[in-house]
Amino acid sequence: MAEFRLQGREVDAALWDTAGQDDYDNLRPLAYVDTHFFCICFKVSDPDSLDNTIEKWTPEIRHFNKRKDPIFLLGLQKDLRNDPQTIGWLLRTSQHPGKATAKAIGAVDYFESSAKTGEGVLETFEGILRWHFETQGGFTPAAKKKRFSFFS
Repeated sequence: MAEFRLQGREVDAALWDTAGQDDYDNLRPLAYVDTHFFCICFKVSDPDSLDNTIEKWTPEIRHFNKRKDPIFLLGLQKDLRNDPQTIGWLLRTSQHPGKATAKAIGAVDYFESSAKTGEGVLETFEGILRWHFETQGGFTPAAKKKRFSFFS
């Protein structure tokens, strides 16, 4: 559970991360129930993980997401864009291909962040939460806290 302040209100977000290995293909959809939106994550230092957003994750989520909850694409390990050892690998995953992939899979938005440096982490979650509440009509006046969950 993570707490955020948005529009002057406390927001509790239940964040779910599931195993991506093929062995868990039958179990993962159980985590999709009651999800308000999905975050498909990839490593900006690994072009194959960007490809997997199109080939594996988007089709799986579309298949099991009967309510058509929104998808966000998240580029992780943004700090590696400045790492001399990985710069060559990153040529294929500049922000432009990330944004293009987000558009191709029908994602609502694209964000990048680095857990190592903290850059973009808060902005990512606040951006997703802001979008969610703006498109869902905001907070109900009686609600002191809004609870929701999403999957990454």
